Amino acid sequence: MISSATLILLLVTGAAPVATLPNAAFKLQPGADGKLCLGCHDQFQIEVLKRAFVHTPVKARVCTGCHNPHASSHAKLLELPGGALCLKCHDTTVPPVTAIGSSHQPVAEGKCVSCHDPHASANKNILIGAGNELCAGCHEKIALAAASAKFKHKPVVEKGCTECHNPHGSEKGRSLLKADVPEMCVSCHPTDKAIFARQHSNYPVAKARCTTCHDPHGSDRKGLLYQTVHPPVAKQDCAKCHEPASSANALKTRSPSPQLCRNCHSEMMDKMTDSARLHRPAADGNCLSCHSPHASRRSG
Repeated sequence: MISSATLILLLVTGAAPVATLPNAAFKLQPGADGKLCLGCHDQFQIEVLKRAFVHTPVKARVCTGCHNPHASSHAKLLELPGGALCLKCHDTTVPPVTAIGSSHQPVAEGKCVSCHDPHASANKNILIGAGNELCAGCHEKIALAAASAKFKHKPVVEKGCTECHNPHGSEKGRSLLKADVPEMCVSCHPTDKAIFARQHSNYPVAKARCTTCHDPHGSDRKGLLYQTVHPPVAKQDCAKCHEPASSANALKTRSPSPQLCRNCHSEMMDKMTDSARLHRPAADGNCLSCHSPHASRRSG
C-alpha cells in the first residue's frame, strides 16, 4: 500500500504520473508485469511467442493479467480458478442459460483450457486443435460416423462443426445449435421451392422437426435419412399413416396409436399381448414411447 503522506506528496509535486505509482511504490523493475518473467520462463521466447496466434495479454507481456507473481490458492499461481478468470475479459462469450438452450459441458464446468491454450496456439482462437479434429476429441463416435458416411452433410465437410453449433453454448436450441430445428435447417434448405415439396410427397413439413428423419451429420442413405427407416417412409407412402397431403389436416394420423400400428403389425402385437408379462408402455398402447414412427439410428 502507498502511504497517504507519499500519495499527497506525489500529487502535489507532480513527481510521477499515477500510472507509475505502483512501480514506484513497490520498487518494481522495468517489465515486472510480464517481460521480467521471460527471464526465467524462457520457453516463451523460444517457442510460445512464435506461434501464429498469441493470447492478447501474453502478446502484450502482461503475465500479471492472469497470474499472481507471489502466491495463489490456485494452480499456476492464477488469480482466479479456471473459467472464472477467463470470464473477467470474455464475459460476453458464453450465452446466457435459457429453458430452450443448451450448455457445452467444458464451458459449464469452467474448463476453458480443454479447448483453448491460454498462452498461444497454431490455431485461430488459440484452440488446442484445428476445427473438427478438436471436436472429435470428445465426440469421437459422431465424428467417425460422419467421416465414414456414404452421403455427407456439406457443412460438416466444408465448413466444420461451428457452422451449425456454438461451442460455448446456445440460448436458442438443443445440442448447442445456433438456432433450433427447423430454423437451423431451413436457413440453407428453403422450404418454398418445388423440389422441397416433391421430396416430401407434398406434405406440409416446413415446420416439422427435420431430425426426426434426417441425420444432420451424414448417412449411408440418400437424403441423409437415418439408417433404419419405417417402410412407409422409405416408400414415400406417407398416406399409409397420415391423412392425404391435400387434406386440411395432412399431418394428422388416420387413427391413433396403437390402432394405427396394428394395421401392419397385428401379428407381432397379438403375440405380445398374449404374453404373461407386458411392458407398461405396450400395455397402455404407447408405441411411440419407445419407437420413432419415421426413422431412427437404431434398428427396431
